[in-house]
Amino acid sequence: MLPVGFSQRFIAPLIGSLISFGYKKWSQSWQWDVEDIGRLDDLLDSGESVILVIWHGKYIPLFAMLEGHDIAILTSDSFRGEVISQICKRLGYKPSLIPSGGQGNAYRHLRKTIKAASLGAFAVDGP
Repeated sequence: MLPVGFSQRFIAPLIGSLISFGYKKWSQSWQWDVEDIGRLDDLLDSGESVILVIWHGKYIPLFAMLEGHDIAILTSDSFRGEVISQICKRLGYKPSLIPSGGQGNAYRHLRKTIKAASLGAFAVDGP
């Protein structure tokens, strides 16, 4: 059995590195219609507050399509969340793990993180 923090400190970064490398190579072969991304850019340029909510498995193309945007991607403080966080870092986004616990910790963290970026996104990793 691995120590509790070992998987998040060593295994998740390794998995994140491998996935992000493969993803970068794979996404270079894609072609897509960027009409909806243009609408998102228009909203951001007009000063609208935007939060994206994406389901794991459905966000793969969004990483490439949103490249160059100032995005804070929030996910759970879990092993899967740490893997998502590692992938996000390597693709140029600002990942943020939502802390567990009560007393409004998660809410305060969300507000602070989203205010610091022009766009917030949730990588939902649970059922």
